[in-house]
Amino acid sequence: MSEDGDGDSFAESGILKRLQLINFLNHANLEIDFCPNVNFIIGKNGSGKSAVLLGICACFGANAKQTGRSGNLEGLIRDQEAFARVSVTLKNEGQFAFYPACYGTEITIQREIRRKGQGVGGWKLFGESKREVKRDRNVTIRDELKRILHHFNIQYDNPCVMMTQDVSKEFLANQKENGGAAAKFAFFERATLLTDMRNKNAEIEAASSKMEKQKEGLAEEFKAKKEAYNKLKEKFEKAQKIGDLAAKKAEIRSKYLWAKAAELEDQFDASELGLNKCKEKHDKVMERIKAREAEVEASANEAKQIESLSLELNAIVREHDSKCEKEKENQLKVKRKRDAFEKEVETKNRKCRRCNEDVKKLEQKVKRAPRDLAGEEKARQDKLNVLHARLENLKLKVIDFPCFVSLTTN
Repeated sequence: MSEDGDGDSFAESGILKRLQLINFLNHANLEIDFCPNVNFIIGKNGSGKSAVLLGICACFGANAKQTGRSGNLEGLIRDQEAFARVSVTLKNEGQFAFYPACYGTEITIQREIRRKGQGVGGWKLFGESKREVKRDRNVTIRDELKRILHHFNIQYDNPCVMMTQDVSKEFLANQKENGGAAAKFAFFERATLLTDMRNKNAEIEAASSKMEKQKEGLAEEFKAKKEAYNKLKEKFEKAQKIGDLAAKKAEIRSKYLWAKAAELEDQFDASELGLNKCKEKHDKVMERIKAREAEVEASANEAKQIESLSLELNAIVREHDSKCEKEKENQLKVKRKRDAFEKEVETKNRKCRRCNEDVKKLEQKVKRAPRDLAGEEKARQDKLNVLHARLENLKLKVIDFPCFVSLTTN
């Protein structure tokens, strides 16, 4: 809030500061600077007082029906003009300012209305610097305008905030008529925003039902994924059991070897008389152990060789597959070339047949020419000579052409 010299305090943001109407209704170019308190607009009937209020409503987003003056927005354009422009400037200062870093101390909302075929109208937003502001490129200008109006709590469609002549006439007519309670209550709902709240509630319910359907779809998807997870978990547990069995096998084998060793030691300690035999048996056992170790080592080497051969074999298979793919591509290219060549040969053969037919026709004309031109003048004889020359040229072309065809065919 700020105070003037008389101690009165005024709002620092969201109040009208300036209005400009260009080609709007009966105003060619009207500009008004508002004071920060109450403003009175006076004038004769038809001088355009109501047009000022309608211009503010239209600039904030009112449609043709809400203005009550015309069936479409083109009716708001001044006669014989192609467009109308309305600009409203709002104060944007203090702690309740709307993004002052972007707009500065004032926000100018400009709406342009054009006739059909005269371009596209719409809204523009300007800051204190008179430059157009696009704060968020992911948000449309209309949505940004709605945010500004919501931030400053400007309810241009509320009849208690913006009461046009048509709305006041409708209200007074309902007062006089009997049974106008329903219309009054509708007026009350619009004034208290109950209608907007009901519409928003319907939108929320529609969105909620849509989200419920999405939730059901996600629940089914979750169920399917949970089943897949359980199957994978069972496989993992089986793999773990196999690993446990392998560890138990190794443990049992170790215990078996230790048991064998203990048995041999017991036999060795049982009798001193069989010491030599025990030593022999011990040597044999050691030899067997060494043999088994050698076998294990040989088996390990053999496994490594098999793994190496498997890798080499896989590499050869991949290389062979790659060569096969290239060979298939080459065969396909050759087939395409052969098809194109066959089409070309067929075209040449057709031309050859046509030339042969032309030759036959010319030969027939030449055979008939001596009989028909026996008594003709020298000019016709010259024409016959020309025909003979053309015939010879065609024969030469025909003779050369089949040679080309035969060569290309081979």
